[in-house]
Amino acid sequence: MIIERIYNAINDAAKAVYNAIAWLTVDNTIIVAADKYHRGLEFVKLELLWGLYLSNPVYNVFNTSPTFNNVSKIAPAQVWGVVLLLLATIVMYGYYSNRNAFKSAGMLAIGIYWLIVAAAFITANPFATSSIIYPWLAYCNIAWAAQIQAEVKTGGRGKCV
Repeated sequence: MIIERIYNAINDAAKAVYNAIAWLTVDNTIIVAADKYHRGLEFVKLELLWGLYLSNPVYNVFNTSPTFNNVSKIAPAQVWGVVLLLLATIVMYGYYSNRNAFKSAGMLAIGIYWLIVAAAFITANPFATSSIIYPWLAYCNIAWAAQIQAEVKTGGRGKCV
């Protein structure tokens, strides 16, 4: 499936970097695989809060640093926030209604969202911490989407990560 191909491509590129950082690994398995349900759900709650923070009409986060220049050329902070809120809401609906299609599609969409953000930040300032954080966020979301798809295919026994 396409999600697994995207996951495998990102995983191949990122695994060496992430495995080199000791706190991201647990028994040679990236943390994404450990307790995927709760970590995924908690991660999406964080993304909901992140979306609320960005969509705040009173305070424009993008005015705080020139690193945000490329991201703000694509869309204002409030638009980024609302998009993240909508995508995270889709995933939350999937978790609470136990609909894997919503969880998987939402996680993949959020992963793509973070890839776009990562590309914009990296082109603006490749030496900022955002060059590590946003690709990792993308990786986590795409990995969870692939894990959900693997479980659907194998009746809950699938392991992608």
